[in-house]
Amino acid sequence: MSTFSMKTLFFTFSFATLSASAHFFGREVKNPSNAYIPFCASSKPKRSTTEQIAYKGNTGTEEDYGCNIMVVDQMIASQYEYTARFNNAVNEDQACVCFNKIGPDGQIDGFWSGNEAISFTLPASGTKIVAFDANSQGGCVCSIGEIPTANGQFAGTWLEFDFGNESNDNWSGADASCLVAAAYGLETPALKVCSSGVCSSINTNGTGENAYVKGTDGLDGVGLNLPPGRVHLTVAVGE
Repeated sequence: MSTFSMKTLFFTFSFATLSASAHFFGREVKNPSNAYIPFCASSKPKRSTTEQIAYKGNTGTEEDYGCNIMVVDQMIASQYEYTARFNNAVNEDQACVCFNKIGPDGQIDGFWSGNEAISFTLPASGTKIVAFDANSQGGCVCSIGEIPTANGQFAGTWLEFDFGNESNDNWSGADASCLVAAAYGLETPALKVCSSGVCSSINTNGTGENAYVKGTDGLDGVGLNLPPGRVHLTVAVGE
């Protein structure tokens, strides 16, 4: 049985002094069609060595960074192997972004504002479904109004994901994390991610269960450890 560790994937932050700002996100990726749309349909993926895949994972293509992640219509969501269903638990619109661990320049900076793969609006008390291509690692974060940042990094509470990791025998994993927000003393909006009867959650006071909260940077195996196969996460945002 494989042991999944989100910590080793994401928490290589270099924290500096706080520089709080907000991310004004642009285009919203939409897929109104009822027909299946393949990932990175407009360009051919570049072949990578096994070592490169283990390090970078799937970030789309050179011509279309981030095309490994997209919002899909609920009518066709079941056709995708890896999805996250975002349910807005509050009666206000929320701004959301999803990002790859590796940014467009090949560095571990996909979670920096401006490097996100997609942005979308999660409607008040509504739902959006995001599909992910295999071997994708990264995170998503939502916030009422604008998404806060700390020293350029997205803050708030993250959903962290790792879908069909080729370097880990195609296992998947997910967790809730507020490490960036906690490090800078910022708010930690509630978030709960569940799959196969297991959940990872963070509360508005910064506490959590089976999640990465303040002081847990060095822990391994936190969150959801999911065997190879289809993964459909359910994510409650807010409370």
